[in-house]
Amino acid sequence: MSAIPGLTVPVELEVNHKGKMIALPRAIQNTVITTELNLTTEGASTVTIITRDPDKLLQKAGYFAMAKGEGGKPQKPRGELHLDKTHPFVAVDFKKKTDEYTLEFEDRDFNALREDKTPAKAMRGPHMTLQRFVKQQVHRVCPHCDFVCPQLDEQQPREATKITRKNETANSPAREGIASGAAGLTAKQRQVAEELLDVVAEQNGHPVVEIAIIYAGLGETNLGEDDYLRPNSDGAAGVLQELGCPDPADVKAIARRFCKGESTGHGGGFREGGAIALSKTVSNPAEIAVRVEDPSHWPDDAYANEGVTIKRAEAIVSAYHGGVPGSSQQTKITEPAFEINKASGSLEEKESENTLTGLEGLLRNGGWQFWKLGNKFYLYTGKYLQKSRAWATISETTPGVVDLGWELDRNEPVKASKVIIEARAALWTVPLGKVIKIEGEGEVDNLQWLIQTIERKDVTDNAITITLILPERGKPEKGAAEEVVTKTITKTSGSDPGHNTSEGREGATGASVNQQVEQVIYNCNWMVHENFPYVYGGGHGKAGEPTGSPKGFDCSGAVSAALGGGDANLLDQEGQALGTEGFAEWGEPGKGQWITVWVLNTGDPHASHVFLEFTLPGEKPKYFESGGPGGQGPHWASVGNGGDFSGFQARHHKGF
Repeated sequence: MSAIPGLTVPVELEVNHKGKMIALPRAIQNTVITTELNLTTEGASTVTIITRDPDKLLQKAGYFAMAKGEGGKPQKPRGELHLDKTHPFVAVDFKKKTDEYTLEFEDRDFNALREDKTPAKAMRGPHMTLQRFVKQQVHRVCPHCDFVCPQLDEQQPREATKITRKNETANSPAREGIASGAAGLTAKQRQVAEELLDVVAEQNGHPVVEIAIIYAGLGETNLGEDDYLRPNSDGAAGVLQELGCPDPADVKAIARRFCKGESTGHGGGFREGGAIALSKTVSNPAEIAVRVEDPSHWPDDAYANEGVTIKRAEAIVSAYHGGVPGSSQQTKITEPAFEINKASGSLEEKESENTLTGLEGLLRNGGWQFWKLGNKFYLYTGKYLQKSRAWATISETTPGVVDLGWELDRNEPVKASKVIIEARAALWTVPLGKVIKIEGEGEVDNLQWLIQTIERKDVTDNAITITLILPERGKPEKGAAEEVVTKTITKTSGSDPGHNTSEGREGATGASVNQQVEQVIYNCNWMVHENFPYVYGGGHGKAGEPTGSPKGFDCSGAVSAALGGGDANLLDQEGQALGTEGFAEWGEPGKGQWITVWVLNTGDPHASHVFLEFTLPGEKPKYFESGGPGGQGPHWASVGNGGDFSGFQARHHKGF
């Protein structure tokens, strides 16, 4: 039997009568010829009903009458349609041709978002992600609905900020140099810092370049305090540890190459076109410093990991300018707001805007899939869906599949971009929005296919059509507003250096987290959101595959799925799950930088346990386990094993 709302449930037409939904008499229900259902991940699911009603029974029953609005004025058609108790649709359009009527319905809660025109705005911040903003608006308009988004706290990547300038150079104070003892610098550090910043001024570099070059100097050689004249094992030398540096003692020549991205001619030099070119699109000095040195290290900021701070670099730059932050140029980066229903354009445009179109506009370029099934709104990115575990594997021999077809576009000759499956409703059990794989079809094998639509031309017929697409990864969100202004600064001694640039773009989960760690988190979220039960012995085959009856995971099976599923590959035995005894020997002893496996191996499987601890940048520790004191399936917890770590040993994978 199908698990999809509406595929096997009879349609029931209702009207709003004195505030209550009343089912229409059977004589009226019998006028229906066909009922077409279209479930989709692209906006609202819809139902189309065609009825032949020569006796005008629907009109006489008041089905097309308008509900009363404020002041007793007609407002909206009051007809509703229920596929089941959790999946109501509202009438949005009627068409009459002789004695035949076409009735259009859409999901009631999507319709509520469409009808809502309340302006909404939220400034971005470390805790306000795009996903959380969407959740707020959904719950504001539809408080009775659940909201499912495994990426709720992830800051999405944003496009680089475009920097513009407006020059006002009058009365700009001359530089006096760094005073002795200022910013806690030694004489050697003061000399090196002045030479680096003199070159940035010579090259007319933006203030963010000043901070970036000092940040790099601190991170590489502690501004000359460390030995920088002799090349290291990688062949890097000089105050900024330049590969192939021809003269390690020439600080200014090194600084010029850092600013302009010039090669040393010895297979070295600096990257990304240099700091000045990079500053035209990047506002974060830490990102500029790391990418110019070696772009492969960003977003894993090695300088920050060594304890170097942007505030320290800013204080040195401030001292260079006599205590004034920056130079004669002040930088202000304003984080843009998530905003819908913005009053702009013509009166008609203002009236046509609503919460739904506003949210869809915010989500359009990010590769987001936003849909509703039953009583739940779902929000996923194509990136997440591509990494998530496939719900099922389908072929032409799968029970219920009548036909499996695909086309090759001449502009995409390597892989098909869409698959169409004809199936039987009563045997199709994979819900809308799930990812499946296909086998036996060479051009579409081993790809992550998203179920985008499920169409049933007539709910009295058992035939359905399923459309599969390849989820798109999407583009970065729009970057910060262009807010860079150069202006006159009046010299002020002893002023606070402040913080004039935006820091990293990533949220609490941290841009510095390794991609394999990110995959482990994806794997954990997949198990949680699929609501697998705790099953003793579950998951002990290929890592990531639930087993048992019902299918589920025990503690070590869930940890194996997290560490070995997808692209994580952190298990010693490739592709095979480990038990608690295996995890007792896995990896290396002690806690890991990001992931720690806690193991209690008593020799008795019923008295042993294993769970994960995540320590991500800027977050409190989080724990993932299956079973444990609560006995529930894979889940997140604020403490592991109910807070009892007695007898457990910590293990970690090298580098993690």
